Amino acid sequence: MKQEVIGQFTLIALVGIFAARTFAGDPCTPHWNESIGNPGPNGEVFAWTIDTNNNAIAGGEFLAIGSGSFKNIASWDGASWSPLGSGFEERVNALEMFNNDCYAAGVFVTAEGNSAPHIARWTGAAWNDVGGGADNAILALTTSSVSGAEELYAGGLFLNAGGATAKRIARWDGASWSALGSGVTIPGEASVVYAIKEFDIGAGPMLAVGGLFTVAGGQFASNIAIWDGAAWSPMGAGVDGAVRALAVFDDGAGPALYAAGAFDTAGGAPAKRVAKWNGSVWSSVGGTGSWGIGSTVRSLTVFDEGDGPVLLAGGDFLLADGISAQRLASWDGAQWTEAFGGADSKVSAIASNTAATETQLFIGGAFTQIGALASDSAGEWIGCATAGIVGDLNNDGTVDTADLGSLIASFGTSDPTADINDDGIVDTADLGLLIANFGA
Repeated sequence: MKQEVIGQFTLIALVGIFAARTFAGDPCTPHWNESIGNPGPNGEVFAWTIDTNNNAIAGGEFLAIGSGSFKNIASWDGASWSPLGSGFEERVNALEMFNNDCYAAGVFVTAEGNSAPHIARWTGAAWNDVGGGADNAILALTTSSVSGAEELYAGGLFLNAGGATAKRIARWDGASWSALGSGVTIPGEASVVYAIKEFDIGAGPMLAVGGLFTVAGGQFASNIAIWDGAAWSPMGAGVDGAVRALAVFDDGAGPALYAAGAFDTAGGAPAKRVAKWNGSVWSSVGGTGSWGIGSTVRSLTVFDEGDGPVLLAGGDFLLADGISAQRLASWDGAQWTEAFGGADSKVSAIASNTAATETQLFIGGAFTQIGALASDSAGEWIGCATAGIVGDLNNDGTVDTADLGSLIASFGTSDPTADINDDGIVDTADLGLLIANFGA
């Protein structure tokens, strides 16, 4: 009985005390975690993912962090780096969590001495082959349930996955690979997929696929197309250059899909480097100011450090819509500004983690400095917002007696909705976190 854990009188007292006051925890000041890049990877970081233990995994082209050997992949727990097995002999371009395992993909063809053509799965103890892999580099990974069940989607330079024809894009259901129709191509030339992103802006979940191609599923599609789980369709007139990154962001007018890369037009109209798709038409993001000749936006993510979400862009640009922005820029829905003081060299990957108590932003690339901070190839900015308020079990925006009642009802179980600290059991530790944030 629940009374054996927390008596009725105690529960009533808790409700009475904390319903009459608010407590939002200690003040938070956004700041850099200076340890992550001192020392950091000795080469470029191309990808990030967050594992089930809330650690950040970095993949790229590096062989050491400080005096330690780290072959192209490493895990960061907030205080120190640790290896994932013996890593890979060649570059890691993409990372994604699927079915609680970490998948790494890239140029490599072996993992820990065993065959793993361009993709491998980390189970926590070893790297394993993924259904025979692909016949060329995999550059993008994401998960999506657009076809019904959640599956892993891979894109890149390959023409076969698991021994079957799959032109530049394929999906893995945990047991076998399958193609997405006839894939994406450029007749007579090489094509590539750089970015894949699930989005839903009112018409149900769809998969956006970006890269360098002119045909998707037999239809004209200029460098970006939609896969709805069964068929391909173009996104208007597309864009006139490579798409390198995709993100979903709400600038106040509702969620939309944002594409970024090396293009100058979207839908036939000026839209330099970043463009917005509202489900029917493209529009520019900002004005028509310069991003610099030959520049590319290589990564997009949404981040909220406590004062509202913004869209962050990273790449090798020196301007953002005519504004000085050294390789890192922020879009707030109205204008571009330089983010975090910029970086002194290419930013290749940006990822946010909103599962932690404080939001975390991970930045990867080939830089040695971000803003005024010396940081080798990796940076971690810690903000103050969370995806939801800690303890707000019913997601109504307030931690109150309804949430307390839900936690008590699940006390002693493994109910994930009430297990605030994700330790597998709803107990006094979770109750303490809820009470500490009561009224927030």
